[in-house]
Formats: sequence, structure tokens, C-alpha cells
Amino acid sequence: MADDLDSIVKFTPDGWKFQVICENGSLPLQGMPKLENTFVVAAFLPSNNQVIPKLTIAFLDDERWAVRVRSEHNVCAANAPAKESRLSGQIADLQSRIHSYQNEFLNWTRTNSSGGLSVSVFRKFCVDQEEAEDQFLQAIDLVEEKGWNG
Repeated sequence: MADDLDSIVKFTPDGWKFQVICENGSLPLQGMPKLENTFVVAAFLPSNNQVIPKLTIAFLDDERWAVRVRSEHNVCAANAPAKESRLSGQIADLQSRIHSYQNEFLNWTRTNSSGGLSVSVFRKFCVDQEEAEDQFLQAIDLVEEKGWNG
């Protein structure tokens, strides 16, 4: 996986952090890929906020590539808060703020999903790895230029 995503890390501006959320089905949460050679990797700007936006690039069980903007807890997904401690309201609020500030996001599909742990804000399914990496880097450039939510 590291070899596959080396170009993304190399071309990402300073200040961004990367996090492997799931690899080879390592995280048994709803929506995470479960098969060998699948993964979800996030890039984010470090923050002390409890809920933050993240960009993700994923190779899914159905062998599709996906890129997403997500509203998530500011912890590693493997250390996610217990259900009764989740900040669902803050997750939804960040999703709404990003939607209102970024009316369009690189022609990705706007999503209105709901959830307690994290939610998609925008997403795009890509035809191949090259398109996914290009879209991911364009998303980082857009966030660098405009920010997330004013």
C-alpha cells in the first residue's frame, strides 16, 4: 500500500497528516472494506477540535476506487468513542458547515448520510487508481486554497 500511495504523500503540502484507517479488513466497522488488498487512508490537517474533516482514498471490496470528504471524530477509528460518547450532533454540524461553505466540491457527489461515528460529506467513485489519486490531490489543493468551512 505504501508504494501505491507514495506519490500522494510526496505531493501533499506540509502540515497534512496521513492515517491508515483500514487495511485488509482490519477494522470491522460498517462501510469498511473487508477483503485482502483493500484499504482506506485519510489525510487531514491536525486540530484540537473533537470533530474534524478528513479526505479519504479507498480501494473497496468491489474493486472500485473512492475518494471522500468525511466528518469524523478526531481519533483513530480503531479507538472510536463508545456509542454513548459519540458526538453525533457535532459530526452532523460539521457536515452542514462544509456543505454550506463548499457548495460544490470538484464535482463530487454531495452526500447527506447520517451516523454517529462519521459521515460522508462529498464522494466520488473513480475509474482507476490514477483518477483517484488525481482527485485526492485536487481536493487537498482546494482545501489549501479555500479551507474547509470558513
